Amino acid sequence: MELFFIMLIRVFLQGFQQQNVIKGFYGWAITTSLFMAVAEASLYIFISDRRWASIPYIAAGGVAGITGAMYVHRRWFSDAG
Repeated sequence: MELFFIMLIRVFLQGFQQQNVIKGFYGWAITTSLFMAVAEASLYIFISDRRWASIPYIAAGGVAGITGAMYVHRRWFSDAG
């Protein structure tokens, strides 16, 4: 279950970072990069113990992470609002 949450956070941060770069949010990009490094290292540590059994958790976390990032970034940084 840890892998689900790590992957959710990792992919959330990647999606959020992509929007930061596209919109030129330098401060957010720097902060997000630091959190991305922690999420990336955590993912590798947990995968090394579980190997192939980790795939369903990684896939589900990725789906939840990117969808959440798209939603949150648009809500926080809406051009209309």
